[in-house]
Amino acid sequence: MIRASALLAGCACGCRTAGDPAAPTSTCCATPDLEPESLTIGEDCLTVDLKKARSLSGVGNAAWIADEGRSLKLIVVHADAEEYFVLSRLCTHGGDRKSVV
Repeated sequence: MIRASALLAGCACGCRTAGDPAAPTSTCCATPDLEPESLTIGEDCLTVDLKKARSLSGVGNAAWIADEGRSLKLIVVHADAEEYFVLSRLCTHGGDRKSVV
């Protein structure tokens, strides 16, 4: 499980595919939404159940998290075998959503 209480600024692209062939995968042009059943949003943290997050099953994959009511716009990146990053999708200058490049 991922527990994140702080957001990092930046953006990433998960262009590789791996693992479960039926799982949604990220490409340089499309990134899937995180499976809703894998996400729990608390008062001051979010938790991702990686067993339910098929879109994050392979290293290099990424998934979007959005909750408009909380102004929550994140991307979760599976960077390495045991390393994940949670990044804000909002531009710190103007508040616009970032795109994967």
